[in-house]
Amino acid sequence: MTTADTLLTIETILDAFATAGRVLPRAALEQAADRWSEIGPALLATLEAASDGADRSDRTNAILFFGVYLMAQVRETRAFRPLCTLATDGERIFRLIGDGVTEDLSLILTRIYDGSPAPLRMLIEAANADEYARNAALDALAWLTATWRLDRDETARYLGDLYMTLRPQHECYVWVGWQRAIAHLGFDELA
Repeated sequence: MTTADTLLTIETILDAFATAGRVLPRAALEQAADRWSEIGPALLATLEAASDGADRSDRTNAILFFGVYLMAQVRETRAFRPLCTLATDGERIFRLIGDGVTEDLSLILTRIYDGSPAPLRMLIEAANADEYARNAALDALAWLTATWRLDRDETARYLGDLYMTLRPQHECYVWVGWQRAIAHLGFDELA
């Protein structure tokens, strides 16, 4: 029987994520996705502990690197709020998913969106958060609006209000996300 055929325990899956290094833990990833009802609660608890600052260990970061992508794959909406909170810590989110902040975070947020724009807005408005994470949140906001998961008029009002309230008011990459959201949604009145 190969490792792929062996039923792994939750702890074995988490250990595989924690110790993977540069080797993709394929069997652990497949089983975690297939057995999400069993594995999901452990990964969510890990994300919540990281989000509230209770666990900042390298082990947790390694587990969550794979865990965050799995949560997006299975559209785990319970991960939305803690991930938005964690993403306000720029150093932490980059340690967690690295270049995924600029490449994947907007898609991850879109896939795990729980129906409430408040956590997304919190990340967008977090002046001390990483500008690229904030940009990703604006991209997610635009996508959620374009796919009718957020009210178009409400998003237009929100983006209009951000013109005066978004900090910093000087050059910052978050403004690229703001402009891109307006352009993608065709809000000519905000041009």
